[in-house]
Amino acid sequence: MIRRLMVASFTLTSISAASSTSSPGEPPPDQVGSAECDGASMLSLTKIRKTSSQTMPQFATSSSPASLVKANVTQGSKGPLVLISWIFGPDYMKQPSFRQFLMSAEGCGADVIIAGEAVPKEVRLPANVANYVVSWDEVAGALEQHFNDRRPLSGFRQVGPGGRGYVISELRPLSALLLAKQIKGYDWWGWVDVDMWLGDVTAFLRLQDADSDFWSPVLYLRDGHKLSLGPFSIMRNVPKMNELLEQPAYRSMVKAVLEQPEGVNFDEWGENYGGNARARFNHSFSYALQHANQSGSIKVSNWLGDLGAQFGWDGHCCSGEGVDPECGFCRLDMAANGRSRIRSKDGAELLFCHMQYGKQSPNFQKSCSASFGRPALTYTFRDGVYPAHAGPLASAANASAFAQTHACSGYIPGYLEPQLVHGGGVSLTLITLMGDIVFAMLFVLLVVGLSRLAKMINKDFPKGGAKHFAYGETDVVYPSAFNLLHQVLTIAMAVTGVAYFAYMWTRRRHDQPILALLICFGEGFCVFVAVVTRFQMWHRQRRNICRLGRLTPGFPKEEWPKVELLWTHYSEPPELSRDPLEYTLNMDYPPEKLVLTIGDDGYYVRKPGTTGPPSPDQYQVTETGLEMEQMIRDTLRDRLKPGEEVTEIRKTVQAKEHRKDGRPEGAPGGLTIIEFRGPGLPLVKLSGRMKGEVTYSRAGNIENGVWNTLETDAQFMALLDVDMKPEPEFMQTMLAPFFQLADPPGAAEVAQEDTTKVNAPAKWVPSWKVGWTSSPQFFDNIESIYGTEDPLNQANKLYWQIYPAGSDREGLVHFWGTNAIFFVPALKDSGGFVYGCITEDNATSYAMHQMGWSSVFVNERLAIGLSRESVTESLDQRKRWLMGNIQQLMAGWDVPFMHESFRDAPYRKSNRERRNDLKVEDEKSPGGQKIAPDDTGAEFRWKRRVQWSWRLKLELHYISTKFSFAFAVQPLWLYTLALILMCRTRFPINVDSTPLSHEFEAIKAYHIVVLYCVMAYISQIVYCSDNGADANNPYTFSLQLWRDPFTYGWVRVLGAIDGVASAYTGKQLKWNVYGAVNETNLAYVLPNLFAFFSLVVFAGHGIVQALTMQGVHIESVVTRTLFTCFIMTMMLPVVTCILAEMLRIPYYVLRFVTVECLAMAFMLCFYTVWLNLKGNQVW
Repeated sequence: MIRRLMVASFTLTSISAASSTSSPGEPPPDQVGSAECDGASMLSLTKIRKTSSQTMPQFATSSSPASLVKANVTQGSKGPLVLISWIFGPDYMKQPSFRQFLMSAEGCGADVIIAGEAVPKEVRLPANVANYVVSWDEVAGALEQHFNDRRPLSGFRQVGPGGRGYVISELRPLSALLLAKQIKGYDWWGWVDVDMWLGDVTAFLRLQDADSDFWSPVLYLRDGHKLSLGPFSIMRNVPKMNELLEQPAYRSMVKAVLEQPEGVNFDEWGENYGGNARARFNHSFSYALQHANQSGSIKVSNWLGDLGAQFGWDGHCCSGEGVDPECGFCRLDMAANGRSRIRSKDGAELLFCHMQYGKQSPNFQKSCSASFGRPALTYTFRDGVYPAHAGPLASAANASAFAQTHACSGYIPGYLEPQLVHGGGVSLTLITLMGDIVFAMLFVLLVVGLSRLAKMINKDFPKGGAKHFAYGETDVVYPSAFNLLHQVLTIAMAVTGVAYFAYMWTRRRHDQPILALLICFGEGFCVFVAVVTRFQMWHRQRRNICRLGRLTPGFPKEEWPKVELLWTHYSEPPELSRDPLEYTLNMDYPPEKLVLTIGDDGYYVRKPGTTGPPSPDQYQVTETGLEMEQMIRDTLRDRLKPGEEVTEIRKTVQAKEHRKDGRPEGAPGGLTIIEFRGPGLPLVKLSGRMKGEVTYSRAGNIENGVWNTLETDAQFMALLDVDMKPEPEFMQTMLAPFFQLADPPGAAEVAQEDTTKVNAPAKWVPSWKVGWTSSPQFFDNIESIYGTEDPLNQANKLYWQIYPAGSDREGLVHFWGTNAIFFVPALKDSGGFVYGCITEDNATSYAMHQMGWSSVFVNERLAIGLSRESVTESLDQRKRWLMGNIQQLMAGWDVPFMHESFRDAPYRKSNRERRNDLKVEDEKSPGGQKIAPDDTGAEFRWKRRVQWSWRLKLELHYISTKFSFAFAVQPLWLYTLALILMCRTRFPINVDSTPLSHEFEAIKAYHIVVLYCVMAYISQIVYCSDNGADANNPYTFSLQLWRDPFTYGWVRVLGAIDGVASAYTGKQLKWNVYGAVNETNLAYVLPNLFAFFSLVVFAGHGIVQALTMQGVHIESVVTRTLFTCFIMTMMLPVVTCILAEMLRIPYYVLRFVTVECLAMAFMLCFYTVWLNLKGNQVW
């Protein structure tokens, strides 16, 4: 689930270039240049001091004639521009060229900050220049708080004093974060090198007319990428620019750069990062600018001055011999108004003159010293600096020799080409058109791919079943057409899932350790469950069954097995059982081979005030029991011809007296069996047990039917819920997988003596391999209650249809309480139904599988029942399921301090000892031991038990039930996460879109999250393909899967508590202490309502915040609001059902209103984005 939030966050980050957009209008003074980010500190607060040679220099005010920067006004604005230069290494500040820089800076019209080392005392600082001293370790500490969650940046800290002057270039785009207090109040800020002369900067740039957010005198590389310039660049002093590099899309990139032990030219285009050209550019500030500019969240100016890119630079002079004597010419004059002006040889005014390579000349500093203090200076690459009206002071021969020998260290010929740009420079229209064409092609491919996928889904399994079954075949198995694709996706999911978890684990925010750990472990569990689920579905198949009457060779009806069908009844109205009984009487099965039994747990009630050991005279028949008797009589009489009568035989017996192997614990007072017989009808029995203080619930009822009332000659027992109506073909279809074709006794000997009799007739016999067969549950009342939806996931297709298709090949299909037929010897071999577990069905199937018995999935609609009709009933059912799963898990632990009634439930110890003894026997007796003379499946079961791979598959296929309690926790921490995210500004995991140097880096970058999600969703479509081909599929299956944890999350927590409590106290807790509203248990529903409406309030708060507050990270608010709305969408069905039940109105009426309201919420969310984007001139 978190990955959906991460994908949504990344999507919005990419759309908005991961930069926060301020609200329309100018931000207030207290927000300009702010760097408030969950506790990350700024150097300006405690880490920096000012210094100067005599007095502490202050920024220029109106009293400073050397500067035209206005004094602070009431709004807090200091002026249009402040320029920052970082210097580590005081030696350069002692050079004459530095003093000339300060002289030009004094008249540049902007304030200047020298940060880093202290300026030597002998160097005079102009009034508009300030020096802030900070150590390298202090800078490293601040960067670690901003970009590495306070963990050391080892590469940055290890830079020696000699390399800091170069590495410091990486800090220039980060200056607003480190010097936030110092730049507060300025409209613009930028950075500047000190090996240059500054012209009249503010007049040249005309900042008052600027409509962009970033400006650089060189905007394009040869490949068309936007470019920031290391010597000089400026940006608007607003949060979206100052905090740009802290956004998730670029944090990892900045961290990777800061980890480098050497400078990579991050402030430009990362040409020293290493790797290929794309990797270098993707680790630069230019990349961030290009990415954000293309997404529309910021605007990079294309204006380069009225006459083009007007600045002086000597890089093109690095050509050795034949250098133009006046190459790189610049002239600096100090005007009468105190402003500095720089002109080119032809008189054009320049922004600055950069002596990047000329300063490497041995005589450069000498020339600067000789001309120091002159009001007008000239610079050329060959001759250095000299007074404007004097000749060169340096030897031309020396300068030429310098150029030939050194060839300008670090210069790359032709790499930087200033261009005159009008309008958009490189045709953005052409790029946009190409992008549209590519998008259209991808859309066509997507449509074609989806169409192809839909066609494959429709043909996943053959429709209509097999037309012909071969000799001796009881079924034909068809593997899914998607199996290979699913297996490839499963392996890929396992690999990327590990990488995804590693990605989250290594990007935890250490200022939110607990929440980060919860998210990591929560998502890790979700990844584990998702991968395990896919492995459960490794090989899906559909089994088409041949009915008994159609087998080849024929299976004579007189040889069909006797089957006893058992319904379990408790307190339901007897009329509810009438339809199932009538449907069974219509079953296509010989009536003399069929016995119908209703195990009525509500037949007897113990008389009030009776004590002592249970005995028959202590019990009385209930009104419901009498009604059940009459219902059976009436139903049978309706089937008889005139003159025929229904006969009854009533007997009350003790279990041990009635059956040699009877089990009295379920009926300690005895049991009554009423037999109803009619001509041409099956035997119908009504069984009522006299329960003790411990009733053992449904397991006791079924055990009573298996051991105490089952006909002795019945080899098979069918189980149905009391409301299940079987189809006519139920018995023939469900029984077929139990049989195999075998030679009749003595046939082999006859064939050896007389070869003419080799064609002796074969015989259908039980295989002794299959323990039971199961078919899905279907309900016919969902639509009448909820319309065309299934809002509470009553159909539960995942567990009753999807999972069994993957478990069928391994013979590990679960038993889900109904719609099943058991092979009685297999059931008794496994110890019968498991006591002490409220979900005795799943626990019993697990015990039978442990003994090596196989199970078969019959994927046909063979019985139809009634789903729960109220919200409380549905919630209580899922609570009981979870309680039983907990009990099943704890039953295998045998912990001494659990309650004796749970730990020593009937036959638990003996069954455990039986399985342990069997392990020893399996090692001593290869081939297994038969449990009956005609047991032909002993070796088959033995092989399953001794194979470690099969035991691993067994545990794998029961993870989803034995450990289902973990699913109950997931929605709770997602609720909590949504609420926390609506209150905080940062996600506990550092999500980013790390630029890739090459494709293989995707395995450790954010792309792994996207890749994992895409594969997971495609895999889900693939393994649910059979459901996609089902016409009765009004909802997307994925939506049902996502909704289920939120619908039942709270009651599953109650079920987990119930399960643990029952194991340690022997009692089940009661959760109806808070009463009910219209028969709705408030203890079940109030937490869901509270969680939902809390999310509504917080989502509304987020939207109002985005609409009204300035300086808010709009994409962060939208991402958090969308995540909250997603959870609200998941909870909406159950909340709507609860409200409809409490208000007593149809669900589908209230659903209409809630869905419309939710749609309005989404529209408001996107409207918020539109307003903010429009307000920031993106559109």
